[in-house]
Amino acid sequence: MSDNFVITNLNGWLNLPNIEMPSLKSEKEKGSVFHVKKVGFVLVDKNECKRKGLNAQQAPGGKCALPTAVVLFGNKYELCSLPLELSEWVQQCVGMAHSGMNAFPTQVEFGVLNNRIYAEML
Repeated sequence: MSDNFVITNLNGWLNLPNIEMPSLKSEKEKGSVFHVKKVGFVLVDKNECKRKGLNAQQAPGGKCALPTAVVLFGNKYELCSLPLELSEWVQQCVGMAHSGMNAFPTQVEFGVLNNRIYAEML
C-alpha cells in the first residue's frame, strides 16, 4: 500500500489489517513491537458506527473517529485499524503532534494486559 491511504467509510476501516496484540500474563512479558510511522483516525458517518454497534469516539460534524496506525511490515507501510480502546491514546498522540511534539515514527509495543489493550512507545 502506498503512503496515500484513503478510507472513507466504515467498511473500509473494518477491512484494514489488524495488529497482533498478544495477551500477556504479567508485566514481565512483552507484547508485539512494531515500527509505527504515524497514527490517526478515519472519520465516518456516526450512523454507520451506530448501525454496526460500534461505540466509537464522537468527532465534529456528525462523524465517529476510528483509530488507525501506519505500520511497517517488511519493507512497506500498511494502514491498520486499531481497537477502539486505543482511541484516547491515538487522540493524545495526534494532539501532541499538532503542538509540535511528534513522537513518530517510533517503535510501539501493543498487547493486552489484565484484560486491557495497551500501546506503549519504546
